[in-house]
Amino acid sequence: MEKEKLVIRNFGPIKNVELELGRINILIGENATGKSTVAKVLAVCRYFSFLVDANFGIHEEFVGSFKNGLIIWGLNDYFKHDTYINYDCKHYQFSIQEEIDTASIAVNEDHTTYDNFNTIKPTLVPKSQEFKLLLSYLEKLTPKINGEPLDFAFGGWIVPNEFYKNYVSKVMDNPFYFPTERGLQSLFSLGQSSIPNISNFLFNYFVKVDSIVKQKEFKSPNYIEPLKIMYYNSEGQGLVRKYNETEYYKLDTAASGYQSTIPIVLLFKHYHEIRKKSKTFIIEEPELNLFPTAQNELMRYLVSQTNKYNSTLLATTHSPYILTSLNNMMYAYQKGKYNEIEVSNIINKDYWLNPHEVSCYRLLSDGTTIDIIDNELKLIDAGQIDEISRYLNEDYDKLSDIKINN
Repeated sequence: MEKEKLVIRNFGPIKNVELELGRINILIGENATGKSTVAKVLAVCRYFSFLVDANFGIHEEFVGSFKNGLIIWGLNDYFKHDTYINYDCKHYQFSIQEEIDTASIAVNEDHTTYDNFNTIKPTLVPKSQEFKLLLSYLEKLTPKINGEPLDFAFGGWIVPNEFYKNYVSKVMDNPFYFPTERGLQSLFSLGQSSIPNISNFLFNYFVKVDSIVKQKEFKSPNYIEPLKIMYYNSEGQGLVRKYNETEYYKLDTAASGYQSTIPIVLLFKHYHEIRKKSKTFIIEEPELNLFPTAQNELMRYLVSQTNKYNSTLLATTHSPYILTSLNNMMYAYQKGKYNEIEVSNIINKDYWLNPHEVSCYRLLSDGTTIDIIDNELKLIDAGQIDEISRYLNEDYDKLSDIKINN
């Protein structure tokens, strides 16, 4: 499959990142290295509604809808005078950067010049025929005044929801983003006042998930495969029980690992099993509150779902166990070509993962990144996994070297 490409320079904690993205993508790194920033930029670049104004050049002072996307995702303050973002996929190529307006260069009293006003220049280039037709149809829908599109910024016209539902969704999908705060979903039914200082982004996320989990499909017991538990929603309240038990209890009193993982599984079920559609899912720290074996079970579930429904996954993580789990599934795919039955007895074929569909990057503290896929072995570099795990081992080794005086 054609890999998407994302370039980000001088944006928040990111100095220079260039990624090739496949169907399964992992970003690993220490805290504050920019994993979530990269994931959110990708999300904004995948939303048609954040890109369309770039094509029509409407009110460039506001950077069209793209700046609205940055504001919604809490990224607006990261944009600097030397920021550059470029996203390239099979349907379109989008880039944005600040451009000096030479007509606005002014002169100080000491005769030195300074730039009085720069503009932020977005560029949207359609590539596929489907995307070109999408833009063409939108242009026909857009009301004109003297041949010019009516300015969105002044509230003259809003793109109809039917356009997104009937046309945009057939060409591209808006990613579903799971933040680290998803464990608070079990408290959401108590109302917004129960969660102080909640951001608009998080509140909108909780509203979306809340509306989905209250649907009729989840009012009867559903099996949550990675956790081996049962879940159903009764009058807005999530209830859970272990698979081999009979008594249900409230989700908000359940283990934190249940609270952070159940929303992921329910949304995968909603889009895949109920709506029968592929989807892009972006998950911050899928390992949240999970024991290593449960992390492995969750990754197997996510891979099997993306395999079956041709969906896309990007996950940010701190966990070397996530990398090891993926490596095992990629290794099973390679070994299974030559001995399918024996390999299937170890790792079910549903969990086999084609290495050519995987991208894995480590974000560094200097705002750059390295590709940690070994191109020869087609696996995540074992040395990188060991290095991520080595910090505590170093302390142990140092303690072991201390001689005890009797």
